[in-house]
Amino acid sequence: MPIPPFRSLGPSEAIKQLAQWVNQPMLTHALKEAAQKLGVREVPSLASLQELLRQAGRWIDVATDPWSENQAGFFTPGINATGEWFSGRWTGPRFAPDTLALLNVIHTNTTEDVEAERRCCLAILGATGAGDALVAPNLGVALDLAVRGLHLSSRVERVVLPRKHCIRIPSGPSLGGSMLPDMLEACGIPVREIGSNRECLPSDFDRALDTPKQLLLAATCGPRDPSLHSGIERAHGNECLVCELALDGSIHDLADLGLPVAALSRRWDHGPDLIIVPGHDLIAGPECGILLGKREIIQSIRKLAEGTGMLASRATHLFLAEAIRNTHTRETWNTTPVGATLSNSLANLQNRAKRIATQCDRPDAHVKVETGSRACKLGSGAWHEVSLESAILRVTARDGLAPSRIAERLAQHQPAIWGNVFSDHVELVLRTIDPAEDPVVVSALCGLSPDSDPSPANPGPASI
Repeated sequence: MPIPPFRSLGPSEAIKQLAQWVNQPMLTHALKEAAQKLGVREVPSLASLQELLRQAGRWIDVATDPWSENQAGFFTPGINATGEWFSGRWTGPRFAPDTLALLNVIHTNTTEDVEAERRCCLAILGATGAGDALVAPNLGVALDLAVRGLHLSSRVERVVLPRKHCIRIPSGPSLGGSMLPDMLEACGIPVREIGSNRECLPSDFDRALDTPKQLLLAATCGPRDPSLHSGIERAHGNECLVCELALDGSIHDLADLGLPVAALSRRWDHGPDLIIVPGHDLIAGPECGILLGKREIIQSIRKLAEGTGMLASRATHLFLAEAIRNTHTRETWNTTPVGATLSNSLANLQNRAKRIATQCDRPDAHVKVETGSRACKLGSGAWHEVSLESAILRVTARDGLAPSRIAERLAQHQPAIWGNVFSDHVELVLRTIDPAEDPVVVSALCGLSPDSDPSPANPGPASI
């Protein structure tokens, strides 16, 4: 009697196949014989075992589907009204509408890992112009693989890091991220920091990159550092390599949105030998670290990745390939949550803000809602210097309710609404509020009062 192939199935599908396998006459006969030999008086009913498996399958269906209607008590995603999109402090990334279908494909697809990686690599190369690519589980692993892989292949003996680029970057499950020098120190490779926190002069690069087999590491996000050009020239002149940790890596140019972001296919003009890109920000894919470069460089890193099992999973490869396919044109990228957030025009945001303020202007309202606009930073960490103009709502109390209490009531609302607290008002930024969430914001603001209890307690920010 063949055992069903559970290896490529999700847990629910595996249990369903097991339930079908149990319902076999030969198995019933074998169990009765085994029970007689063991002296078991009451043989378990296979029908009851099947029912138990069915219940387990239904339970897993619910437990593994955070978007299920029955899951309201398990996941409580909130409304991010802080304006910070690239931050894990308030809410996790919002996936495209077809994510559930894609996850189903990932769980039921029997494609081997190597085929998933090949499809993903072809999608990356076509979108970025790189010679070869490698996908790691997250940015921290990608950086570790790059530095140690190049060191083990005798290409790099030391890392040169401008102090201006000693920033905190997202890495793995840590919401606050990790400091770049700490991550490099964990790699076990000598690191030389140069320059100051404000600037790095050409003379600093000349002194540091005076011998071959060094790696100049630059973490870029937003406006490009002009002094970096001289450092790249110096590095290549002395047979050193250049790695750009492009935290604002994008498939498309975003200058027309007010963001100084160049497409990855044009980043090679600046001279990097290796580019490391997060897959979960502007590319709108899963959390991962994408390594791009020439074939011989990536192959040096791949040896370490395959030897230590540090490649991304099959699910990540499939997810990333689908994300790149769905965002390959600017029009399709604009339909993703991150694309829609950044490309939303200021005029549209201002119109939405006026509609919300008008609906909140009631005689019995306990708060006053005013509209405005200002440049709001897009995130924390590497993104803290990058801002984009947005419409805002200024919420002030008419009857003595302190701004901190307003923010607390909004955070305890279901779903939670997280804004920015100032000394005399609470600010809600429209750019990171989905238009479908506007009615919820209106309802929450109209329900504020000094003596009213908030909506059923929310345990705090949760991400999906």
